[in-house]
Amino acid sequence: MALFGRCGACLDGCNVFFVRRNPHLAIPPVATLSPFSYKSTESQSCIRRARGEVQRAMATILIIDDEEQMRLFLQVALEGAGYRVLTAENGKHGLRLLEHQEADLVLVDIFMSEMDGLELIPLVRKMRPASRIIAISGGSGEWDYLDSAVYLGAHTTLKKPFSPQALLAAVSSQLKNAQPIPLAHPDINLNEVE
Repeated sequence: MALFGRCGACLDGCNVFFVRRNPHLAIPPVATLSPFSYKSTESQSCIRRARGEVQRAMATILIIDDEEQMRLFLQVALEGAGYRVLTAENGKHGLRLLEHQEADLVLVDIFMSEMDGLELIPLVRKMRPASRIIAISGGSGEWDYLDSAVYLGAHTTLKKPFSPQALLAAVSSQLKNAQPIPLAHPDINLNEVE
């Protein structure tokens, strides 16, 4: 017999159906499901907490990429893994977000209009030195832009195309090893950014 009520296993106060004899089996009510999903991630996290599984603090990740499809791909993969995701369509918007939001990790595309990733990475490092940076690019040519991104302060890189598994592995690795590294260019003045 199922009962509708508040989840007692978490502080979120989400509404779920509980099976009376097995409180670990929670079924989200149909009204709480989004039209694009048959699973409620809220309910899934409540199930994990009810089972006593260790819950890591939710990391915040900022995606800065001018391609809408890539931002959506990254956002869906990261939110599905339980991360809080912010998105920006260019470097200037990303810097404005970082003025008001903390980000544990920043995913930066190298080739963008207005402000490219190579210009943006040192600014992010100066503004948020504790944030990890992953540079992403699909560009090819004689000069390896991803190596330049590491020189300018990115902690690691991903070459497009990459799988969601490769993305999540890189993100997990960077968040696990979060320690600030020295700036390559400490003389950057954030007030000079338009």
